[in-house]
Amino acid sequence: MPNTARWSLVKHLINTGFAAALGLQMITGTVLLAPGVAHAEVTVETHDVLEFTYQQVGATEEEAIRQACIRGVHATIGRVLFSDYSLQAEDLLTPYIAKNWQKFVASYYVLERRVDRGGFGVLIRVQTYPEVVHRDLREKKFLYKPEPNPRYAVFISEAVNGMPTPISNARLASLNTLSEDGLKVQNAVVPVPGYRVDLEDQAGAAAARAAAIQAGAERLLLGSADTHRVGDEEVLLDKLVTYETNIKLMLIRVNDGRVLGQVDRAVRYSGKTEDEAAAGVTQKAVGDATRELIHNATGVRDREVLDKTAFSVMFTDLTQDEVQTVSKYLTTTLNYGTKVFLKSWHGNVAVMNIDTERQYAALERAIIDFKQFDLRITDRQGHRITVDVQH
Repeated sequence: MPNTARWSLVKHLINTGFAAALGLQMITGTVLLAPGVAHAEVTVETHDVLEFTYQQVGATEEEAIRQACIRGVHATIGRVLFSDYSLQAEDLLTPYIAKNWQKFVASYYVLERRVDRGGFGVLIRVQTYPEVVHRDLREKKFLYKPEPNPRYAVFISEAVNGMPTPISNARLASLNTLSEDGLKVQNAVVPVPGYRVDLEDQAGAAAARAAAIQAGAERLLLGSADTHRVGDEEVLLDKLVTYETNIKLMLIRVNDGRVLGQVDRAVRYSGKTEDEAAAGVTQKAVGDATRELIHNATGVRDREVLDKTAFSVMFTDLTQDEVQTVSKYLTTTLNYGTKVFLKSWHGNVAVMNIDTERQYAALERAIIDFKQFDLRITDRQGHRITVDVQH
């Protein structure tokens, strides 16, 4: 399989089969939703509850009400993420909320009803308990507070001259590199057998990510190292043995499976003995790849996860396409090297961290001047700004 196709497959595997890897029983059922269900029309925050109004369609009125309440809970989660907390195991969160949504809903009231061929439609007002949501998700470990120095889990399969090694020296080389650089390694990871992962195996990739979450790691290094002898040569009368390692390594954000970076290259190394050459090429290939991936992702994490930017802005109701539209608009309008990082997007609530040299007045003007739909700044607490979205 060509490298490009293989890496595309691996990315797919990282993001699928995850719930099965944890043995989660998924909730089943048929839900009929109208295409392009309307946005939340009204959002009002009080000290105790959040309130949302939805147009919702379902196979029955009860199903429409259920789906609207679940939407309200997810929108509440999106608002909870406008904080120092981040979300993990999103694959498991959806079925968890589908099963337990009632305990997060303070009340709901059907304002209008209609019936047509598409099913039952309701205009419904839903109130949720944000403090209950926050406390419960923290207890269930869905919410966590990112550390300045994240923890890493490592799964790297290894073969030397076509034979799998009893202990992956490639994995050990990566662990040693992380430790030498002062990074935290999560050694308590519940391993897939021998820490080996077949990059083309869906279950193996999902199990590695699930194990990393269970152990409390925020990032996962996942890959393979294929080392083999390529020949001999003489240098200044010394006979040297040359080995080559084909290293494939991915850095993955555990909570959502996003690939933060990847390395796919061949590295050669020569030594006076077989063992020296084989060990040397493994250390060089894996060590360099590990450091490269960590270095490239560090600055982004500070701004994306740790809010080390001039502003952090919550938009109360954006689709995924609208997130891209607003992000590009702010980047272009603010200019002067401005970069926008998406910290979270959940329940159609987007939190964007904006790295810019512009002052608040420039950001305020950009938000006011946005034309595609209505954006209104409703709150500002330090560098955190709330923008209500009306369509």
